[in-house]
Amino acid sequence: MFALFFKANSHRYALDANLVAEVVPRIKLDPLPGMPDYFVGVFQHRGALTPVLDMNMLMGGTRCADAYATRIIVVNYPAYNGHSRLLGLLAENVTVADHLDDKQISSTGVVNEQAPYLESAHASTDGILPIIEAMDILPPHVRESLFTRLDELKP
Repeated sequence: MFALFFKANSHRYALDANLVAEVVPRIKLDPLPGMPDYFVGVFQHRGALTPVLDMNMLMGGTRCADAYATRIIVVNYPAYNGHSRLLGLLAENVTVADHLDDKQISSTGVVNEQAPYLESAHASTDGILPIIEAMDILPPHVRESLFTRLDELKP
């Protein structure tokens, strides 16, 4: 697997780089009231309103630092009704992508309803590297309500 690396709450994670549309600098985001704490806002990206989640907050920490290495990882995300949308993941220390040996990737064996996106990991002599399953980041009810609200905001 070709993976992009980042940190959330001082822990290193990997994300399948094939899902990444683009990595952009941190920019000002417009809030959308009534969303969960980990939702930090939306921005106009290539003609589409793109929601952004704070990976630190999503994983139970504090907001991502306003630092040079904090980036928005824009992923292609299945929204609802079979449609694909862009979703931004605000993360710290986003670094270049690299190859992870598929033979060293396996299920963690842990089912966590609060974090269903953490079901697999890469094990090596450097330690265990959790892999974020981007498609499982949002619970279905949040995914549908978020993208429905964004569709209603279109001119």
